[in-house]
Amino acid sequence: MSAMGSERGQRAGNGLVGVAFVLAVAGLAYTAIAESRLRATGRADLVTDPSEAVVYGAALVSAAAVGLVVAVRQRRHPVGWLFLALALSLSVGGAGDTYGLDHAVARGGRGAATLLALVAGQASFIAWFGLLAAILHLTPTGRPLGRRWAWALAVSSVSATAALCAKAVQDAKFDPPFDGLTNPWAVPAIGGVVDVIAGVATLLTMFGMVAAGASLVVRFLRAAGVERRQLRWLAILVVPLPVVVVVSYVAAVTGLDMLRTVATGSFVALIPIAAGLSVLRYRLYEVDHILSRAAAYALSSGGLAAIFGVLAAGAGRILALFVSDTVVPAVLATVVTVVAAAPLHRRLQDLVDRRFDRRRYDAHRLVAEHLGAAGPTRSIEATLAAALHDPTLGLAYWLPADCRWITAEGRPATVEPGDIELSRNGAPVARLRLDRARADARLACELGSEAVAELDNVRLRAEVASQLEEVRQSRARIVTAQAAERHRIERNLHDGAQQRLLGLAMQLRAAQMGTSADDASDRQVLDRAVKEIGAAVRELRDLATGLNPAILADGGLPAALDDLAGRAPLPVDLDVPPVRLAPAVEEALWFVACEAVANTIKHAGAGRARIMLVAGHGTARLVCADDGIGGADLRGSGLRGIADRTEAIGGSLRLHSPPGEGTTIEAVIPCES
Repeated sequence: MSAMGSERGQRAGNGLVGVAFVLAVAGLAYTAIAESRLRATGRADLVTDPSEAVVYGAALVSAAAVGLVVAVRQRRHPVGWLFLALALSLSVGGAGDTYGLDHAVARGGRGAATLLALVAGQASFIAWFGLLAAILHLTPTGRPLGRRWAWALAVSSVSATAALCAKAVQDAKFDPPFDGLTNPWAVPAIGGVVDVIAGVATLLTMFGMVAAGASLVVRFLRAAGVERRQLRWLAILVVPLPVVVVVSYVAAVTGLDMLRTVATGSFVALIPIAAGLSVLRYRLYEVDHILSRAAAYALSSGGLAAIFGVLAAGAGRILALFVSDTVVPAVLATVVTVVAAAPLHRRLQDLVDRRFDRRRYDAHRLVAEHLGAAGPTRSIEATLAAALHDPTLGLAYWLPADCRWITAEGRPATVEPGDIELSRNGAPVARLRLDRARADARLACELGSEAVAELDNVRLRAEVASQLEEVRQSRARIVTAQAAERHRIERNLHDGAQQRLLGLAMQLRAAQMGTSADDASDRQVLDRAVKEIGAAVRELRDLATGLNPAILADGGLPAALDDLAGRAPLPVDLDVPPVRLAPAVEEALWFVACEAVANTIKHAGAGRARIMLVAGHGTARLVCADDGIGGADLRGSGLRGIADRTEAIGGSLRLHSPPGEGTTIEAVIPCES
């Protein structure tokens, strides 16, 4: 039921939005048709001036279109509905005036509908200002900036409503050409009070517009991040708002209808577009780019013109002492201006970017600092991610020899159709993947082109890393194959030769028991044979255990280390948690511990040893230490062997053995515990 109710509410809301849009467009269509009829009946003098018609038509269409889009996409946001109301008020104003011209002036009608249309048309401009003030207060969040600004919005709205009500009952003459008509709803008895209310309320509405503009400027100055970029669109238009209001008011009082139309209509036409872009967060970063480019080119043009003028005038006066030709100073000034154009523009662009396009300026500064550093503290990928404010940014590098993409670590990388390809001398170098909702793709292209030489260097290092990764994987496969071969030999020894020897020993023992007491020599021979076979079995068992101890497979590394410590001829302290690791990891750490204990027994002259295992966070760390004489060398065959075994599965082995201070061997291997 709730889903059905929500769907019904959505359909009803869309229907209401559609009705408001159709009514607004219908009013504009009626205005155009009625004016065409006036022109056809020979009353072209009553038709609206074309420039005025274009300005108000653009204002109505922009308000209606933006209101439709915002109200459909963000139903709960009040700005969309306010724009639809603004479009309706513009439609009522234009249609009301046109209806009055057609019926009252051209046809001489005096009906109630005609006069009502006139009253609505003449007073509609007050609604425009009241609605625009509300829009400026509520863009882009849908809420006023604070309690005081909420009061300013309330005063503006109440004033606009009061002015409209006063205009509806005001006993005043209509503007020409309706000056012969009177308001049928006028209340002459309180005409003075109504005039005061209308005048004061209208002025308050105008001031409310200025206050709304001030609210937007304050919101812009306080805002940061996405909201600040949203407001850039409106900030461009709101700065001249006080001038627009004053010009509109003066033009209305003095009868300069064209000036009022251009000032008010243009503002009303552009505000919906800017506010709609702000609310919908459309191309937030483009406005910074447009502002900075335009400002830089304007300043560059002015600066170059000033340079040319000063040089031409100065050179003309100086050279006039020697030559009378005026072409030489002009040519000299032109040459200097052309030479100064590029560096001047770059310098001004840098200064302007600091103010208008700070995001771009900071991004280029970060990349330039990385490229200029002798030893960068982070990778170029991290620098680009910080410059573009996109922590998900990723880079893939092209290997032309293998025709594949890899990461900076040499591992295989995937590419997607939306990735940005960066090339050098026509050859692909890298592909840049970013979140286009967070980062500006154009800025990413600029930064990538700026850093393409560094990316090419990283690509070469990535190629070497890929080769090392292949070597590491090859070593890991060799170690795995060796482990499998040891397991096979262990099974063969255990299940083959060892079992045969045990069977033979049992047969000999049975023969010995069946031998008579007189055959003492035979019994001695059999006894020696049984002992020799027993020794061979023990040697085979030790050999099989050395290849892969059974306790390691059954009880894991903790049990194997405990057995190793129990068989050692010196005390071995264990700090080993009961964890199971991958078989390859357990086997590698087991051999590290065996080699460390063997070195301690044979060479260290130690009185005590310690083995500690720490597993977690994707790694296993085994530390084997003793209190012996130290001086161990990692280049020895035993230590080098366990180092190779550790590195083959992606780990590392470290040795700390200062003379006289004991030896510490630490193996760290990535694993999943």
